[in-house]
Amino acid sequence: MTQYKLPHQRTFFSTYGFTLIEMSIVLVIIGLVIGGALAGKAMIETAKFRELTTDAVQMQTRINTYIDKFGFYPGDHPEAASFWPATDNGDGDGMVDYNERHDVWQQMALSGILEGSYTGNGSGGARIGINQPPAPPPNSGYGLRWHANVFGRPGTFLEIGGQHATGYDVLGEPIFTPIELFGMDKKFDDGDPQTGEIVARHALTTTQGGASNACLTTYSAGGTYRLDITLKGCRIFFWQD
Repeated sequence: MTQYKLPHQRTFFSTYGFTLIEMSIVLVIIGLVIGGALAGKAMIETAKFRELTTDAVQMQTRINTYIDKFGFYPGDHPEAASFWPATDNGDGDGMVDYNERHDVWQQMALSGILEGSYTGNGSGGARIGINQPPAPPPNSGYGLRWHANVFGRPGTFLEIGGQHATGYDVLGEPIFTPIELFGMDKKFDDGDPQTGEIVARHALTTTQGGASNACLTTYSAGGTYRLDITLKGCRIFFWQD
């Protein structure tokens, strides 16, 4: 006996399958969701980097305010103890030497230019909130020091690095992956890790995770970001003068 399908009846495939138009709509929606998620991630990364660069520029401005007021870098100030007996005098040679690096933040705070209170004592290593001010990335802080050679350039740099788990003289832990720092450098500076206002530096220690010697392809002239590395391997320097 011949069976006839009534006009309102649907086959299995028409009931449970998708037409090409329906599939196209689904794919468009998936593409929009993925595109929106990627755009949102990019916006978050940009906001994070903008916060860091803004905060670093504000810190540089505070340092320059101290110089304008006292004629010396904080830490290098040869008459600092006459203003604040709790601190040590610097040698006044125009450079923040290694042994003056912790006095920087104590003298900035004592002058009222920087909020907070810092010991000026390096015992136990660089400690965020104790002898080093915090920076925006988690578990990171600021340092200020003169370097004789940063990719062929001598000068004073504002440093941002992570804190060692048990104690180290400087904030030498990595805080960015090379890909992250490259994105920041390209957006806010020249995209070259060795030139410009933003300079990439390798990690000195890795007690909090990350990898050593995993920021640049070489630390000689011509080094580029190691975009094949997904672990944190970079600290960041901002050119001060």
